[in-house]
Amino acid sequence: RRQTRTRLETPPPAAVPVPEAAAADLLTAYLRDERLPGEARAQLAALNLRTREALTYLDNLGQSGSEAAYLARAVRDEYAPTAVQAYLKLPPTLANTAPLQDGKTGRDLLREQLDLLLNAVQDILKTALQAGGQELLTHQRFLEDRFRQVKRDLEV
Repeated sequence: RRQTRTRLETPPPAAVPVPEAAAADLLTAYLRDERLPGEARAQLAALNLRTREALTYLDNLGQSGSEAAYLARAVRDEYAPTAVQAYLKLPPTLANTAPLQDGKTGRDLLREQLDLLLNAVQDILKTALQAGGQELLTHQRFLEDRFRQVKRDLEV
């Protein structure tokens, strides 16, 4: 009887939060999902690489809390997986053949959505490059100014 009472008094285990890495693994898992068209898996592979690159680069710039980093994480952890999940909910025999909107199949719509996400991540990378490039350009101007002066002084 005591064992029963002890079991009843023991609180249920607390819900364990899903680590951020598990969300990212969802994108990685879809790379091997045979239910997806090969083209979609290739787009997901590109998204995987580009979002990792963007997040690493932004982190190195000290901008891991920036809007750009937030968008890159959202593409990786939410937007791309949501697009894939919506596609996978379609009947497999019709996903690639039955038009859903304006003559486009589920496959077509998935491809378009992943292209939009790829373009968005590419824009994030371009913007981050400009921000990071400013430091390099500033240093270039400093060196040119510094050593042009030395060259003039040596010509005297």
